[in-house]
Amino acid sequence: MPNKLFLLLVMSFLFAACTGRTTAAPPVAPQRPTQTVCNTENLQRQMQEIASITKGPVGAAALILATGEKA
Repeated sequence: MPNKLFLLLVMSFLFAACTGRTTAAPPVAPQRPTQTVCNTENLQRQMQEIASITKGPVGAAALILATGEKA
């Protein structure tokens, strides 16, 4: 009989431990940097400024990492 009481006591502690709820905060998604919209007029002005300083041709290249598309 004492073994049954001990087993009942242990089982009740295990059941109570397994049904307890945690108060952990829900996971938060990582913050992504905001995208900057490129203004073509501003880009052209900057290219002209660089060309005037270097006194030569100026070029640019772009690669979209997600698709591999080149421009």
